[in-house]
Amino acid sequence: MSGEVLTADGRARVKEGGLSTNWVLEHDSAMQLALAGDRIGLVRADGEALVKEGGLSATWVTENTGVIDIALSSGVD
Repeated sequence: MSGEVLTADGRARVKEGGLSTNWVLEHDSAMQLALAGDRIGLVRADGEALVKEGGLSATWVTENTGVIDIALSSGVD
């Protein structure tokens, strides 16, 4: 991944590639967004923590609920 942005209205957008590539809407109800390697994580407004690994179209996996903060590692030792 090359960039991330979280808008004031909760839209999580990520871009992959150069600066001129288009933003991809990843979620529309996020409070926090994190990137690490090929992982994207976010905390939704309802406290659900979601993570996906791989490309931008990968499936979200619920990691936990009642969450207020998220941090990711790249998964590479």
